[in-house]
Amino acid sequence: MSWQEGYKVGLSEGNKKGFLEGYGLGAIKGIELGAEVGFYTGYAASVLNKHSSSESRIAKVCEAILDLGKDFLNLDPTSEELSLNLSKIKGKFKQLTSLLGIHIEYNSTETNTDKIITF
Repeated sequence: MSWQEGYKVGLSEGNKKGFLEGYGLGAIKGIELGAEVGFYTGYAASVLNKHSSSESRIAKVCEAILDLGKDFLNLDPTSEELSLNLSKIKGKFKQLTSLLGIHIEYNSTETNTDKIITF
């Protein structure tokens, strides 16, 4: 095999492995983001069921979290808006926990993505 053929084979194999690695990393990061946004919106939905008065500040903050969560689904993953939206959701969640007088945080170590996706 000449060095040109070896170069072409190596380039092709490198592209394949790079694609697979990038795909796997993207899938894992997507799962992590989805789990975090799901935690915040699920918690807000649960609180909203208990504080259904649309006049209360708690209900308004819960609705804002849910609206931001819905918007999150439509964002381009390469857009800077994704991180801005996540920051807004986190801020609203802190506001919600403050209004409730509790301290709760999302713990990303509880989601084990190694068991979900293997390559």
